[in-house]
Amino acid sequence: MGLEKLKESGKMIWHSAFSTPNQQQMIKVYKDYDQSKLLLDESEIEEIEAKIHYAMAFDLIVKIFVWTDGFEEIYRGKVDYFDNIHKKIRLIEADEDIAFIRLEEVIMVIVEE
Repeated sequence: MGLEKLKESGKMIWHSAFSTPNQQQMIKVYKDYDQSKLLLDESEIEEIEAKIHYAMAFDLIVKIFVWTDGFEEIYRGKVDYFDNIHKKIRLIEADEDIAFIRLEEVIMVIVEE
């Protein structure tokens, strides 16, 4: 029992010794900024899938908004393939990079016509 307390207090001593007050403040701000992912209902997911299929069928450019680790990323390009079984999107971006996006991370899709 005493050894566990020693280990715990040792962690606290070493943790605070290796970080400056500015780093500790930034860590606290980052933890406070934690945003939860927007939950989509079934109709919104079906709408997203329909937009992806429409853009793929007519070879249109899409903007896909993705939620990753509490931050929003935007991908822009043409949908090359949509895997209905694994729910993955293969997107070819303007610079010919290929992005693989899981449907569960997508929060919004905009089709550019």
